[in-house]
Amino acid sequence: MDAVEAALLPIALLLNRNMSESTPARELCSTLSGTIVAVRVRDTALAAYFVVDDDVLNVVSSTEKDPDVVITGSIIT
Repeated sequence: MDAVEAALLPIALLLNRNMSESTPARELCSTLSGTIVAVRVRDTALAAYFVVDDDVLNVVSSTEKDPDVVITGSIIT
Protein backbone atom coordinates (compact mmCIF):
# COMPACT_ATOMS: atom_id res chain seq x y z
CA MET A 1 0.00 0.00 0.00
CA ASP A 2 1.48 3.34 -0.98
CA ALA A 3 1.08 6.70 0.77
CA VAL A 4 -1.93 7.82 -1.30
CA GLU A 5 -3.81 4.59 -0.59
CA ALA A 6 -2.94 4.78 3.12
CA ALA A 7 -4.10 8.40 3.33
CA LEU A 8 -7.42 7.69 1.59
CA LEU A 9 -8.17 4.35 3.24
CA PRO A 10 -10.10 5.94 6.17
CA ILE A 11 -12.31 7.79 3.68
CA ALA A 12 -12.99 4.60 1.73
CA LEU A 13 -13.81 2.73 4.96
CA LEU A 14 -16.23 5.47 6.01
CA LEU A 15 -17.92 5.51 2.60
CA ASN A 16 -18.19 1.71 2.58
CA ARG A 17 -19.72 1.68 6.06
CA ASN A 18 -22.28 4.32 5.07
CA MET A 19 -23.09 2.52 1.82
CA SER A 20 -23.62 -0.78 3.62
CA GLU A 21 -26.24 0.88 5.82
CA SER A 22 -28.18 2.36 2.90
CA THR A 23 -30.21 0.14 0.56
CA PRO A 24 -30.27 2.71 -2.30
CA ALA A 25 -26.50 3.14 -2.06
CA ARG A 26 -25.92 -0.63 -2.18
CA GLU A 27 -28.15 -0.90 -5.24
CA LEU A 28 -26.35 1.95 -6.98
CA CYS A 29 -22.99 0.39 -6.13
CA SER A 30 -23.94 -2.89 -7.75
CA THR A 31 -25.08 -0.94 -10.83
CA LEU A 32 -21.73 0.89 -10.95
CA SER A 33 -19.62 -2.24 -10.43
CA GLY A 34 -16.40 -1.99 -12.43
CA THR A 35 -16.51 1.81 -12.60
CA ILE A 36 -13.23 3.64 -11.99
CA VAL A 37 -13.32 7.18 -10.60
CA ALA A 38 -10.11 9.22 -10.68
CA VAL A 39 -9.55 12.16 -8.36
CA ARG A 40 -6.69 14.34 -9.61
CA VAL A 41 -5.08 17.48 -8.21
CA ARG A 42 -4.47 19.97 -11.00
CA ASP A 43 -0.84 20.90 -11.77
CA THR A 44 0.52 18.05 -9.63
CA ALA A 45 1.16 14.36 -10.04
CA LEU A 46 -1.30 13.54 -7.23
CA ALA A 47 -4.08 11.19 -8.22
CA ALA A 48 -6.18 8.55 -6.52
CA TYR A 49 -8.48 6.02 -8.06
CA PHE A 50 -11.66 4.62 -6.55
CA VAL A 51 -12.82 1.34 -8.04
CA VAL A 52 -16.40 0.17 -7.45
CA ASP A 53 -16.55 -3.61 -6.93
CA ASP A 54 -20.13 -4.81 -6.42
CA ASP A 55 -20.91 -3.31 -3.00
CA VAL A 56 -17.45 -2.02 -2.00
CA LEU A 57 -15.43 1.05 -2.91
CA ASN A 58 -11.69 0.32 -3.15
CA VAL A 59 -8.88 2.88 -3.22
CA VAL A 60 -5.89 2.21 -5.48
CA SER A 61 -2.96 4.39 -6.40
CA SER A 62 -2.98 3.44 -10.08
CA THR A 63 -4.95 1.46 -12.61
CA GLU A 64 -4.20 -0.03 -16.00
CA LYS A 65 -7.61 0.96 -17.38
CA ASP A 66 -8.68 4.51 -18.14
CA PRO A 67 -11.06 5.95 -15.53
CA ASP A 68 -14.74 6.25 -16.37
CA VAL A 69 -15.04 9.50 -14.39
CA VAL A 70 -12.34 12.09 -13.64
CA ILE A 71 -12.71 14.69 -10.91
CA THR A 72 -10.05 17.40 -11.11
CA GLY A 73 -9.48 20.37 -8.83
CA SER A 74 -6.75 22.61 -7.55
CA ILE A 75 -4.91 21.86 -4.35
CA ILE A 76 -6.90 24.62 -2.62
CA THR A 77 -10.35 23.50 -3.77
